[in-house]
Amino acid sequence: MFINVKNLGFMACIILVSLVAIAVGLTIKQVLAILGVVLIVVTTVFHVKYRVAAALIALAIMLFSGILSVEIMIRYASFDVILFLIATMIFVSFLDRKGLFTFIAMKIISKARKPRDIILVITFLSAFLATTVGAVTAVLIMINIVAVFASLLDVDHLPLLIITVFSANIGSAATVIGNPVGVLIAFRIGYSFMDFLFWSAPATILALLVAYGLYLIQYRKYLRETLEPAFRKAISIPSYEIKPFDIILSAIFFIIVVALLISQREIEDLLRLKRQTALLAIMFGASAIALLFSGEKAIELVEQGVEWWTLLFFITFFASVGSLEYTGAIERFAIALEYLEEEYIFLTLPWIAGVMSAYLDNILAVSMLLSILEAFKSLGHDVSLLYWPILWASTYMGNLTPIGSSANLVLIGVMEKEGYEINFIEWMKHGLIVSIIPFITAFVTYWIRVMGGF
Repeated sequence: MFINVKNLGFMACIILVSLVAIAVGLTIKQVLAILGVVLIVVTTVFHVKYRVAAALIALAIMLFSGILSVEIMIRYASFDVILFLIATMIFVSFLDRKGLFTFIAMKIISKARKPRDIILVITFLSAFLATTVGAVTAVLIMINIVAVFASLLDVDHLPLLIITVFSANIGSAATVIGNPVGVLIAFRIGYSFMDFLFWSAPATILALLVAYGLYLIQYRKYLRETLEPAFRKAISIPSYEIKPFDIILSAIFFIIVVALLISQREIEDLLRLKRQTALLAIMFGASAIALLFSGEKAIELVEQGVEWWTLLFFITFFASVGSLEYTGAIERFAIALEYLEEEYIFLTLPWIAGVMSAYLDNILAVSMLLSILEAFKSLGHDVSLLYWPILWASTYMGNLTPIGSSANLVLIGVMEKEGYEINFIEWMKHGLIVSIIPFITAFVTYWIRVMGGF
């Protein structure tokens, strides 16, 4: 039925924003630009499967109305970010097909001897994989591994799957390639791989330790009544087919690429390149080698290894958000923020990013907030301290709701196939403290480092 609560909410949001935008005296082009972005946002909230269609409709309206030209649209589409993501996905998919990550995961998790060991290993292994292959791929790898061990123990593995996705979301903030949000911030602000290792990785490790402690408290009944009795039985690790030559070459390839990413700034200084040039060049080279070694399966690698649906949404949404900056709507909002104290903005904006990420999409939230910060910066304000807290808020707080991250949606799809049902409220019961407390941990750690000058 067309008229239902979702559709009424959808239309109410569009009408309300239109009335507010007109009431505050925005120009027609600014109003249309805002409506285009709001159309995408509310579609993501109420009808997520139509969000790409909504983004394309918004762009079509902006082009027809003259708000954007083709040249301006291309400028704001962030093709550097998109190309980096495509290259990274090809590289990661190649290594995954060679079995490298499954091999590492099975070797590590097979060393667990106690129930707490399983929780610890799943927590940090999911996070580690997320830092290297992204949260979604990490969850896909871990789902299979967790399923194998749950079947050996003959236990319900839903809590282990939830721990997996929560840890992957947190861990994805540690490196520039762990999450599309990190890539977006790196290219917009100019952060290097080493910047992430210096600033984000330590805070993320502490957040993971806190999350591990929270898992032990949250799932203490599951540990006591389910895992501990199962561990008293003899457990044999299943055999799985590996090709040692492929594993060794893949590991060497992976180590070389990561070493080059770590040396990004030094390479750029040595060759006198602009910032972020080496980051793109390294991943282009890595993906080219992956395609060459894939031979006849190279086309399949590109078609199946790259999340084209997601990337199409990113392109259209980035361009739509760019219309807010181009028409001056973002600047109007930044001027309104100018009356607030910088300390107040420092304390509140990351939480806004977290809440927006939990209920929308973290790319949507961060893309809009970065544009606001750029406008705020142009007015003479220092916003440099806000980027890392916004990164952590947008990734950690993704644990709060089932739509807070793409990894969550992947897990829900798998759970539904296996007959599990978990509603919005039930998910929030699991994710509330694992979102807020790790974020507070990272935020306080960052504040201490900044105040202490180290």
